[in-house]
Amino acid sequence: MVNIISFHMIFFQGLIVDLSLQEKLGLSMIACILILMSGSMLDVTYSIAKTAYLYSYKYYLIIKDKIKRRRSKNVVGQSDP
Repeated sequence: MVNIISFHMIFFQGLIVDLSLQEKLGLSMIACILILMSGSMLDVTYSIAKTAYLYSYKYYLIIKDKIKRRRSKNVVGQSDP
């Protein structure tokens, strides 16, 4: 990202005199930054969703195991007639 910004900033140091070309390069820089930012946000969103899924699955297994133990304890505690 730093390389893209540095490359675009070269054109804003007065080397390009044409204002319409400077405007196009500015829009190009904004578009590149938005693309990189959206990719980063997708990565963060994926990581958060994956972590939430793993935590929910972990607690699902814990609760499932507790219910299974409680049922087996009830079955073992019952006496046969």
